[in-house]
Amino acid sequence: MSLNTIILLSICVVASSSYYDPYYYYRRYNRNYGYQRQTPSYYSRLNGPNTCRYEEVPGSRGDDTMYTERKTTRDVCGKRMKLETECCTGYKEDSYLRGCKRTYVIRNIMDTLKEDLKLNKFPEAMIKMGMEEDMKKRGAYTVFAFSNEAYDEMNPSDVKLDADTMLYHTANERINITAVNGASQMITRTNERTTLHVKHYKTGETMVNCARVVKPNINARNGVIHVIDGVLNPTPGTLADVIDGKSKFSEFSKILRKAHMTVEMAKDGPFTVFAPTNKAVEKMPSRQLNRILQNPDALKAVVKAHIMNGIYCAKDLEEGQNDMKTIGGSMFNLKCLSPPGIRINQAKIKDEDMMASNGVLHEIDQVLLPPEAEDVYDRLQDLKLNKFREDIGQAGLENTFGGKGPLTVFAPTDDAFRDPKVKKYLKTNSLNSLLLHHIAHGLHTMKKAVDNDNISTKDTPSIVRVEVYRKKFGVENACVERKDIKTSNGVIHVVNKVLIPTKKTLIEVIRERTDLA
Repeated sequence: MSLNTIILLSICVVASSSYYDPYYYYRRYNRNYGYQRQTPSYYSRLNGPNTCRYEEVPGSRGDDTMYTERKTTRDVCGKRMKLETECCTGYKEDSYLRGCKRTYVIRNIMDTLKEDLKLNKFPEAMIKMGMEEDMKKRGAYTVFAFSNEAYDEMNPSDVKLDADTMLYHTANERINITAVNGASQMITRTNERTTLHVKHYKTGETMVNCARVVKPNINARNGVIHVIDGVLNPTPGTLADVIDGKSKFSEFSKILRKAHMTVEMAKDGPFTVFAPTNKAVEKMPSRQLNRILQNPDALKAVVKAHIMNGIYCAKDLEEGQNDMKTIGGSMFNLKCLSPPGIRINQAKIKDEDMMASNGVLHEIDQVLLPPEAEDVYDRLQDLKLNKFREDIGQAGLENTFGGKGPLTVFAPTDDAFRDPKVKKYLKTNSLNSLLLHHIAHGLHTMKKAVDNDNISTKDTPSIVRVEVYRKKFGVENACVERKDIKTSNGVIHVVNKVLIPTKKTLIEVIRERTDLA
């Protein structure tokens, strides 16, 4: 070795040993010892290169974690999720350097699974299928390796770990999962060249066919590994095939065909479908179900209220989520349940994340009805106007309020019926006349209201007057609390008083009042 080479090596060694990081080495004055070099805190060391953030899995006891892109903690159903920073797999921290700059020896895919990730179930399944040599010497591959816990929780009757299933967990070339934009599909190595659905969610999670990526982008010599919390099952066909193939959705399948929507369910998508079971369809009142089945527009609106564009996994649904819009235009309202679960509108999600080649399907226990599919009588129940609806049923006017439109209904709140004037009126008049005074032919929206408009009601020749104020609308002596609520056969305005029919003029009313004599 020449003298010049020795001098050059000596300079490199000295330079590396005296490495100084201005961000994490700092000096502090001490009157006894002068300036001293301080070691950075544990958190600041792990807030640098080659570090990964891991969040507590919602619904777990707190010991299960998953990779996340989030930088701040969040609340899920009232519980604060833990957020920790660790060295990414393949790296380890240095006591004096920012981040995780020390590396482990890089191995092939099979050895990385066993040695670095401590996975045994996934490698065993690959060995049984004769894929060991492939994972050791060939490539480059992307591998989605299920965790040991995912294997233990797997139902053998649902998933068969044959060669095709194991190939379904692999794709050609290295794919950086965190670099995938939004949502995309990737071709697997199965004989049918089936696809995997990969999506990043606003919560910071990444999912592959609704299995969480708990550890991403672990480089091996002949590929890259992503650890997931579920076993991937090759998709059995389109969403239409999945619905047709399960007997518990036979009624929903009939509704799809009657609405001519089966072709939609066979398109590329991807879609998310909330499919009601047969029991959910049978729970609907027969009058309501028959009316929807006989109205093509209402039927199509019902089907569209169960379908969304894009893939929404049940694991990622959160209370307050504001992007849940159906292809029909209606919005979903999500609520947390205890024990952990999600209610979508009034329906509970039961069996979840049934994957298809063009989307995902979730089982629900109630039919979702959009406003366009509910008539006035049915909509009153959703609006919790129970007393008004009960009186309509008692008077036998269900078909009047639920019949052919367009209709305009002024619906009083439950509190409005406590007014003594209502009881006084009903002593000498029929309930029918009172109720018919709240319904009019034609569509009268407050968007088109003009002060002192007269609207003829069904208890003709009565009328009600519309009043326009600066911030509110009125009908007779009642205030409109909610306006222009659309239904399949008209519009509802919620009022805070019962509209009492009167045929007396103002002079007659004054003459009857002794205090105004």
